Amino acid sequence: ITDMDIEKESKPFQLVEKILPLLLKNQVVHFLGFGNRLAFDPLPPNIQ
Repeated sequence: ITDMDIEKESKPFQLVEKILPLLLKNQVVHFLGFGNRLAFDPLPPNIQ
């Protein structure tokens, strides 16, 4: 997943819609470019 796939100001449900299917399919998700930003955004811990 890159910052081209998900906008910077995405809502939590948008992250779940795009990332969860990949996670379920591949059992892993690799964030490039912005993944560390998720820890600083006000997302619930179960989504982070």
